[in-house]
Amino acid sequence: MSPRPHFLVLTFPLQGHIAPALRLARHLLAVAPDTLVTFSIPDAAHRRMFDEHSAYMASFHSSGRRSVGELVDALAARGRPVSCVVYTLLLPWAADVARDRGVPSALYWIQPVAVLAIYYHYFHGYAGIVDEHRRDQSFVLELPGLPPLPVGDLPSFLIEASDPSDFFHSIFTTFRDLFDTLDREIPKATVLINVFQELEEATLPAVGAYDVVPIGPVLPSGDEAALFKQDDSKYMEWLDTKPAGSVVYVAFGSLTVMAKGQLDELLPGLEESGRPYLCVVRKDNKAVLEDDEAAVAAGHRNGMNLGDTDEATKDMPLHWPSAK
Repeated sequence: MSPRPHFLVLTFPLQGHIAPALRLARHLLAVAPDTLVTFSIPDAAHRRMFDEHSAYMASFHSSGRRSVGELVDALAARGRPVSCVVYTLLLPWAADVARDRGVPSALYWIQPVAVLAIYYHYFHGYAGIVDEHRRDQSFVLELPGLPPLPVGDLPSFLIEASDPSDFFHSIFTTFRDLFDTLDREIPKATVLINVFQELEEATLPAVGAYDVVPIGPVLPSGDEAALFKQDDSKYMEWLDTKPAGSVVYVAFGSLTVMAKGQLDELLPGLEESGRPYLCVVRKDNKAVLEDDEAAVAAGHRNGMNLGDTDEATKDMPLHWPSAK
């Protein structure tokens, strides 16, 4: 008797990676109940997310490759061999682990197809022209299969992080390694994307070097993956008091640290818009706001300021009818 199909879903320990990967794992189980799905993220994801970045990335690749290899071997020894490894961004070594054991793998690209195409072309002949004009954000770049794009619209990991002195340079090199890994797959690397054919039909051929498979929409269902504890704050009740589509939702993610000067620009701008708003900032940024009595007073006339590590998950407010 053949073993049941068994997917190993691997994800980088960031909220924006964990949530879509967990949705995919749940989706696999929903459409194929007899399938086995193992979902894996590194331990202590919450703590490591906020560690010193370059030091973490330096050790992540070697330790991740080793631990995932041990996991695949252990599952096989238990009679539950992995039949496919599915991995998200920033885990290029996952495909190598699978290949070394004769297991198929697929990248789960959690960004739009157009972004995949931009990265692909950058690492396949267009790095020079982008690097030459990266300080001229108005320079218009023409990439195969894509509309003309100003350099300023390209991902910052290609514009700023390509500089070895940049804080996120290790992310740039990881993307480079990812595309090198995809190029080594025979006959073609498989890339799963949470999109349906009609939505990005014109862009899909731009990455014809890979077997790009639209599998969307993979939508949230039930309780979501969340690294951050929600408290009993009043923002949900506040959202319920606002008309549908009226609240401006602003969030910069868990990694972005905003200087006080940037916050001093952002919050008055939101206030001057005259629209109700919900602004999610890192907990340390929120502490800066709370130390500034004027900012606190301004922040509660038309909107609410939340700290993302103790008061809200990123996606939750977007499910409310009033938010947009």
